[in-house]
Amino acid sequence: MKRYISSAAAVALLLSSALLVGCETPASPSATASREYTPNAKPTQLAAYAASTPYPANLQAQENPDLVVLVGKEPGSLTLINTGKQPLRDFNVWINRAYLLHVDRIDPNSVRYLNTSDFYNSAGNNISGAAADSNRQVQVQTADGILYNVKGPVVL
Repeated sequence: MKRYISSAAAVALLLSSALLVGCETPASPSATASREYTPNAKPTQLAAYAASTPYPANLQAQENPDLVVLVGKEPGSLTLINTGKQPLRDFNVWINRAYLLHVDRIDPNSVRYLNTSDFYNSAGNNISGAAADSNRQVQVQTADGILYNVKGPVVL
């Protein structure tokens, strides 16, 4: 099932992400570590984590108005935007309830750039070969066990 958003909502998302990106400077912690999920994690470590972490099927997903995900035209890129006032720390990002990446944090009103080749499933396979439109559902599982549906993905 594909999700569509109105043109006005897509424009608003793009403008808000452009404003957020413009606010980040190379001196800010999120800008310098924007691709570091777990310090020095290797593909085998990412795959092992995904293999040992089952999807939380027992949790009822809640909507989170503060999280938006954008998918770039080039395969392999996801942009997670936190428009909220609180940081998210130590959380899992799920794609299609199967592929997982653990992220250390995303600050309030900031952006994290994620590479889909770092997302693995329980069999140890990564999602890097999938087309951009195959990222149908993105969810965030917080350290305290809450599962959120992320707005989007919006394909740019």
